Amino acid sequence: RLVSLFKNRTESLRRAVANYHKLAFVGLLEDLQGSMKLLQRALGWPHAPDVQHLNAGERQQVTLGAQELQQIEAALGVLAPMDLWLHAYISADFRARLAALEAGAQYCQKGKTAVPLEVKLPSESELGGCIASREAIACGSEVFEG
Repeated sequence: RLVSLFKNRTESLRRAVANYHKLAFVGLLEDLQGSMKLLQRALGWPHAPDVQHLNAGERQQVTLGAQELQQIEAALGVLAPMDLWLHAYISADFRARLAALEAGAQYCQKGKTAVPLEVKLPSESELGGCIASREAIACGSEVFEG
């Protein structure tokens, strides 16, 4: 089954999107406050939970320049294109849900999520020649052969 997922990655992403839209709630750590607002709506709570922002230990803040960030994003686009595409899709949907919630629209209904009628999935050629799993990243034509 794992091999078939990699043989047709566009179909795998289509299934991932469909499964994502079955979830009652998905939040993003990048926007914890917005996530709590959506969780409140999804579960019908009167108030959003208060979440403390605590770090277990001290850490050094590393600041990357714009060029370094572009290089990292380009490398991820090559090495883990499916992950990057799905994260971008979910992030955009999250922001749309949050904007609708804040505008009083009915995009976020308890227990109901709508799958967009048309999702522009990337083609195999747009995804490139690398695949990634939890265990490894592999590139090249031999990855997709027998």
